[in-house]
Amino acid sequence: MNTAAETKPESLPFNLDAEEQVIGVCLLRNEKIADVSVIIQPDHFYEAINSEIYRTILDYATNGRPATLVTLKNAFDHIEWPEGMTSRRYLAHLAASTAAFDTVVNYARMVRDLACRRSIIQEADKLIHAARSMPITASPAVSIEQFSESVRPILDSDDRSKLRWAGDLGFDLVDRIERVAAGELHFETFTTGFDPLDNVTRYRPEEVIVTAGRPGSGKSIFCTAAARRIAQSGVGVLEFPLENGAEQAISRHAADLSYSSNNAIFFSKILDNLLPRVSDRERVAKAMDRLNEFPLIIEDSSRITLARLDTRIKQTKRAFAARGFRLGVVMLDHLDYIDATDRYSGNRVQEIFEIMTGLKSLARREKIQIHLFCQLNRQVEARASNDRRPQLQDLRNSGDIEQCADVVNFLYREAYYAARSPEYARSDPDAVANFDKVKNDLDVICAKVRTGPTVTVRLFCDPAASYISGRLRG
Repeated sequence: MNTAAETKPESLPFNLDAEEQVIGVCLLRNEKIADVSVIIQPDHFYEAINSEIYRTILDYATNGRPATLVTLKNAFDHIEWPEGMTSRRYLAHLAASTAAFDTVVNYARMVRDLACRRSIIQEADKLIHAARSMPITASPAVSIEQFSESVRPILDSDDRSKLRWAGDLGFDLVDRIERVAAGELHFETFTTGFDPLDNVTRYRPEEVIVTAGRPGSGKSIFCTAAARRIAQSGVGVLEFPLENGAEQAISRHAADLSYSSNNAIFFSKILDNLLPRVSDRERVAKAMDRLNEFPLIIEDSSRITLARLDTRIKQTKRAFAARGFRLGVVMLDHLDYIDATDRYSGNRVQEIFEIMTGLKSLARREKIQIHLFCQLNRQVEARASNDRRPQLQDLRNSGDIEQCADVVNFLYREAYYAARSPEYARSDPDAVANFDKVKNDLDVICAKVRTGPTVTVRLFCDPAASYISGRLRG
């Protein structure tokens, strides 16, 4: 019994005519080599002889030597040619049949795309073999994730085609500015979810936003509150409450949306389904009716890999598109529940580097914003009571978090520390008064913003009701 579905070479997709057109144009018009070389590499060719000739053409061009029929006529005598064929005859054939001078870029893309398809087929063959031979108790998700990891470099293989002359990019920039000014083009930014933050910075597609804090600082509250408000603005949001799960996340959304300053419903009561009053149950039901109108999807997973995240993003894009929305923001709560590959197993610093660079690549590739939440070092607690505001060096495990992030926000609640002071425990009047003064303050410290100022913004927070807003007092 054949356990591996091996694809026969002759059944793989290729186009020899396209390959010959590309090589012929490069030989006859050396100035076209620059246009073609940013699209394809020698290993994209199906025919080995074509690959060898193209490699030699690139070598000549790189070294400033002309690559023509004359200069290359003896360069391939070492190749074992089919009977009746020589290097000179083959080069002459290429020259005689070449007609794609103005469309050579299209042929080059065809050669590259066919090469990508062949690679995908070969990786799929490996997946089929793995699926056939894996133990009955094994999870198919492992094989699927490995397949996703293996094909991602293939899908990214056309990055070289994005090389652009600086002058061309400059003309495009001026054109976009004029079109925005004329109202013909909308420059896309995302709300942060909170007006005071929007006044100092706006989030953009392709950015990675990191929001960090110590336990009790309000990370999960901030995650759900921002996710709901961004979705309410019409931007599709995919939320991953990895630390606490979908049930807790939806309970937080219910508490947030049904909030009333004089009659707040505790988040814990909603989570435990303990709402004896009919009026509270009706408020929650109405809140969930409103939530149903927003483009918000929640993924109920306890851990995730970059490969699975990639798959979920593509699935969510299709789901939103079917309802007329576009996925703009992915919320990940939080970093410790994202698994790296086995490449750096046991080295958490290197694992975080892999995760952060992977998230940045994913954000750029999918044209989305990724909002990542993470913990801060315990060293924050060891500092003096008047110096516990987080700083960039407090990011846990790796400087790569700061390096890869476009924005780094820290959450700080003075009330968290005020309530744990010895003076407050003794019911000292000054300590009690101070706690009452700051109990609803949540400071968002913008410690790094690539495109804007570093500032501190104060929001209103009612932790018991899982509620945050831009107003300073309830």
